[in-house]
Amino acid sequence: MAGFLDHCGPLARVVEDIAHMLQAIPVFDSKDITLSRVPVPDYLKSLRENVKELVVVLHNYIRDINPEPEVMELVDKAIADLESLGAVIIEIVIPFMEHASMAASVIYAREFYHVCKSDLHIEKFKTSIR
Repeated sequence: MAGFLDHCGPLARVVEDIAHMLQAIPVFDSKDITLSRVPVPDYLKSLRENVKELVVVLHNYIRDINPEPEVMELVDKAIADLESLGAVIIEIVIPFMEHASMAASVIYAREFYHVCKSDLHIEKFKTSIR
């Protein structure tokens, strides 16, 4: 996966488990050139902080993809819960989002080649395939 592209993060049943994973994932690795050396916030502590005036940006894409009704009900409930606790919800639209997967495919293919080129033995392929 291209290290510089946004992608789905950890998935878990409860938010606290996600906080634990987000604490562990960015541990320094000298072989990972994409890793930041910025200190990691204490995500567990953040779970207990007040959300009053917290700004939550919600991309409208979730509505565009037409998820199962139960999923949308849970999303809407979470939004309502956050609003009731004082969070500010801002829904945004990213133009041309429908083209993102095509652009990502090109980038992923290039990244795959870059990482694996020494193992692909390109010289064995016909010129028309390269």
